[in-house]
Amino acid sequence: MTLALHRSVSFWSGILVIGFVCWLWRDSQSHWSRVELFRVNATQSPSAMEFTYIPKGNTPRFARGQQAPNDIETEYFPAPFLRRGGNTLPTQAFWDEHAQLKTWRGIHWNISGIKSSGAWIAFIPHWLILLSVAVPWLGLLAWRAKRRKRQQAPG
Repeated sequence: MTLALHRSVSFWSGILVIGFVCWLWRDSQSHWSRVELFRVNATQSPSAMEFTYIPKGNTPRFARGQQAPNDIETEYFPAPFLRRGGNTLPTQAFWDEHAQLKTWRGIHWNISGIKSSGAWIAFIPHWLILLSVAVPWLGLLAWRAKRRKRQQAPG
């Protein structure tokens, strides 16, 4: 006899991971978190995770705080990006041209342009993390259901 779906470890593992990602997404609207380990920073900002590599080493640390009230609008479904540093410092014309970018994604896009050579930033929205977990999980559940049906077929 095969196990029912609600008794499946893969079902409950997927529910747990998806619930955690949804909680992260919701929590990111009011709190930020940052972990710095040597040269890589992992930051949870509104609606996204960012991973930044800085060639000069940092001391390992963790920080957490509440988002300060500001006029930066929150995008719930921002687009992802990966950007390498090494650009020259922006001129005043650059900042004037990009002044309309009053979203977190826009701010991090601008900041990443002034990092030193070899630095990079990856901006990964929570919706993309959720999708990258949910699609394989649903595929696994569909494969499991198909396999169970084949095992229960007479013959």
